[in-house]
Amino acid sequence: MTVDPVRDAAASTALLCAVADGTILLHWQPVMSADGERILYHEALSRVIDDDGALMPAGNLIAAAERVGTIGAIDRHNLNRVLDELEAAPAVCLGINISADSACLHPAWTRTLARLKAAPQIAQRLVVEITETGTLPSLPAAIAFANELRTLGCRIAIDDFGDGQASIRRLTALKPDIVKVDRHFTVGALHSKAEYTILERMIALAQALSPVVIVEGVETSAHREVVESAGGTWQQGYYWAKPSPDRPWRSEIRQLKDLAVRQYRKGEALVGHASISSAPRFTVLR
Repeated sequence: MTVDPVRDAAASTALLCAVADGTILLHWQPVMSADGERILYHEALSRVIDDDGALMPAGNLIAAAERVGTIGAIDRHNLNRVLDELEAAPAVCLGINISADSACLHPAWTRTLARLKAAPQIAQRLVVEITETGTLPSLPAAIAFANELRTLGCRIAIDDFGDGQASIRRLTALKPDIVKVDRHFTVGALHSKAEYTILERMIALAQALSPVVIVEGVETSAHREVVESAGGTWQQGYYWAKPSPDRPWRSEIRQLKDLAVRQYRKGEALVGHASISSAPRFTVLR
């Protein structure tokens, strides 16, 4: 792809303006167990409103912001919005990806880190996904950043494993809690036995690097089956759910509050109700 600096600057400026005027939105997509019974966490994905009022993924704008060097401000904004959601929903685990370019203890992170330190009950429900497609400022800086977040209680994930710039040495040094295998391997596994074997070995390699492995790109029932067969017990993709602005955990909170009021009026205690819906259960990342 040919990089156009003028176009990149315009795209980066548009994204910063979207942050300022509130037209960058977060949609949520669950990470599911292969049997569909458990949710590991919901990942926040950026969407922007274009000039015609339509929603579109922010991926191209984010890539431009990475090249221009303004991605840090975007990442910090989005991460703090996820912290707002974690404060409002005390039983949910949420994830947000940040560019590898942002993975350093820059002074601009000071307020966010202080916020996490002051609220360990929030930090322990946050997954910070570092994308492989960006460039780390330096390996020691990234290690220090990951270690600081982990000390505060957060989980560190490596996103797009197999499709970016990360070496095995870099991944080993970062000691991720979660590795997410890139969707390319899921798609290819249906095409030939050789590509299925590659998926199987990528999952095995990821499992050697991290206690939790998520396979992306599960768009159909065939994808779900081939990924599970290859060892992918945690999955993410349109087969399970499209990214949505809906927050199912908010409805569960409302239901619990309504139940508590009804039982209080009847003189009963609300005991043993972690949730009252039939939706899959959240799995605590401990």
